Amino acid sequence: MKYLSKIANGKTWIALALLYTVFVISVMPSLSRSAESAGGPLDLLFSYPPELVFQKSDALGESGRRSLVWNSMVFDTIYPILYTALFVVSLKILIDRISMRRLWQIMVMLPPLFAFGFDLSENASIIAVIRAYPAEPILVAKSASLFTSLKWISVAVTFVLLTILSFVWLIQRWSARGSDQPDNPS
Repeated sequence: MKYLSKIANGKTWIALALLYTVFVISVMPSLSRSAESAGGPLDLLFSYPPELVFQKSDALGESGRRSLVWNSMVFDTIYPILYTALFVVSLKILIDRISMRRLWQIMVMLPPLFAFGFDLSENASIIAVIRAYPAEPILVAKSASLFTSLKWISVAVTFVLLTILSFVWLIQRWSARGSDQPDNPS
């Protein structure tokens, strides 16, 4: 946490936000277009039945499956790294501005790390299903959907934590500003 406190600052946040934005604007649209032939990417859904994974794998064709595996291994690894870093730095900046016990600090950092782990597990599961084609490993496809759902739950919890911590920081800042005012005797 000490190292994170050193690097979690406005400059790091701006750099991460810019990298994230550039990635989302320049890379993500082309990845989405390449998955359109199969009806769009699975990882944007909250959950899905195994049959949908198999249908999408079939609809991609051989070159589409190869392309999706490569894209998943490269870009679907970079993207979780970017959003996790942005989440963690954002949370740490807020934590450093409010008083919070160390145990709570660690607990607040867990949801984005869980999202990262679930996202990578989701990607690995989808890649395993695609590589197994034409076989249809039901358990792996169900695991992919479970990891996708857990990822989105973790991301939602992270947004809730960011919102709560932002409100706590604003309230503390506002109340501190009010206490700095000298009393005005009537």
